[in-house]
Amino acid sequence: MHMAGMAAPLVEDLVIYSNGDEKIAKQMAAAVEGKRVSVEPRKIVAIERKDSLSRKSDVIVRFEDGGSKVETFMVSSR
Repeated sequence: MHMAGMAAPLVEDLVIYSNGDEKIAKQMAAAVEGKRVSVEPRKIVAIERKDSLSRKSDVIVRFEDGGSKVETFMVSSR
């Protein structure tokens, strides 16, 4: 939550990834209720650059269920 609080002023929408940890996802969802923050509960299997030839920071987050999402900026606490 500390890192989310620091990142929130820098972005329009903030996503917290729980990487498949249902307990963390529930705790985070309760903590951010009513804020412009969402919690992504799915397990991440890969994070890769969207376009290795450009200098853009976009990355593709790939999930265990086959879904994916493009993010422009990511921060990790690990």
